[in-house]
Amino acid sequence: MKKTIAFIVLGLLGVGLFTSMILSSNIHSLWDSLHHISIPALIVFTTISIINFLVFTVKWDVILRTNNNNIPPIHELALFRLVTFALSYLIPSAQVGGEPARIYLLEQKGVKRNVAVSSVVIDKVFELSINVLFSVGALAVLFLHRSTFENTGVFFIALAIIVLVFFFYQTVKGNGFFTSIFDGLRLNRIHFFAQYRSTISNTEKTMKTFFHHHLLALFTTIILSIICFLLMILEYFVIFYFLDVTPTFSQLLIVTVVPLMGYLIPVPGAVGTLEMAQITAFTLAGLDPILALPTVIILRVRDIIFVLGGLLYTYKKGFSLVMSGGVSKNKKVNKNAP
Repeated sequence: MKKTIAFIVLGLLGVGLFTSMILSSNIHSLWDSLHHISIPALIVFTTISIINFLVFTVKWDVILRTNNNNIPPIHELALFRLVTFALSYLIPSAQVGGEPARIYLLEQKGVKRNVAVSSVVIDKVFELSINVLFSVGALAVLFLHRSTFENTGVFFIALAIIVLVFFFYQTVKGNGFFTSIFDGLRLNRIHFFAQYRSTISNTEKTMKTFFHHHLLALFTTIILSIICFLLMILEYFVIFYFLDVTPTFSQLLIVTVVPLMGYLIPVPGAVGTLEMAQITAFTLAGLDPILALPTVIILRVRDIIFVLGGLLYTYKKGFSLVMSGGVSKNKKVNKNAP
């Protein structure tokens, strides 16, 4: 019930902000901006998004192959990521609700649970690390060019940096980030959680191996993570190109980073939050907020295309089975998995 109320409230806030923006703006400027949303613009933007999606998949493939050569081909991994994107988009879970499905689909292909889980965790951690790195850059730009900036954003980014540093330190040292938290909270004394202690420990051993013995894969993962973010910047550059706007790199950085925070709020499809974040980003970047409307429309069209693709594959695999994640059932399903 609370999630439904939050969904409605944030959705209404987003609609309200756009309505206010439209009423306070020049209607001719608004129509001119919408007029630039053409089929060629959507095709070019979606093509870059697909390329970026494939780079994300290659990064995951690199991580997986350090522990198991008997993994699904790259096109299947891309479909698994598509399912993850669709479920994360539709479930109010800050864009991580589909990750169990990724793990489950790997297990269905015979990949060990600790390998599947560690690959997904490492993949997400590097994605988050690069996002935080560029977010710091965006905040630095705002700090240098403006007298004030959002203290809330600084706090959350600083907190993310601390958590990431602790994660990498504990993982590289072999102490285990998740097991440290698990033991620190004494969850092993609770039977329900105690049964997962060995699974968590084995997963983190796999992660430690990746950091210690697969330096080439580690370096490749970092490079691919940076490329993924640069492609996101390129996506916004394409949008601006078709809107006849010539942004600076600093402006592109700000409008790329700030909307990511909208996706992190646990609301299905980031309804309302993405719109608010997009308006905020354009305002902070010194761009006309009216341009946020065509930008969000293009982003939504791309997301809907990806979500539909993910749902089609989910339906093919068995929607209820994938939605359940299968994490708690995989011992029966993968009893003979290597």
